[in-house]
Amino acid sequence: MINIDLAARLRARREQMGVTCDEVAAVVDLEASGIEAIETGERGLTAAELRGVASYLCVEEAYLAGEQSLNELVASDQANIDGMIASIVQAFRALPNIMTQRVAYDQMKELLDDLAV
Repeated sequence: MINIDLAARLRARREQMGVTCDEVAAVVDLEASGIEAIETGERGLTAAELRGVASYLCVEEAYLAGEQSLNELVASDQANIDGMIASIVQAFRALPNIMTQRVAYDQMKELLDDLAV
């Protein structure tokens, strides 16, 4: 039986992350048409494909399978963001001096400007 929740959630998350069917398909060794078939409910996912897709899209398998709510997903995303920011701040503060911090700051700012959408 095809899980319609999974199809809709997969497409929504893929689009939210700005990735193509080709990019997702490459992770689980499928053609883009295979991902499109999953997203339209024409095909299901194997357990291995579900693990790969969930990992690539940075979600729990439970979310794609409809066992985790959108609110839980958002909370999980926020916790991941908070953890990453805390790690960056900790690494920045561990730099040996103000000059090194300034160089790192300038490089991070340039990187973030390049990544801004």
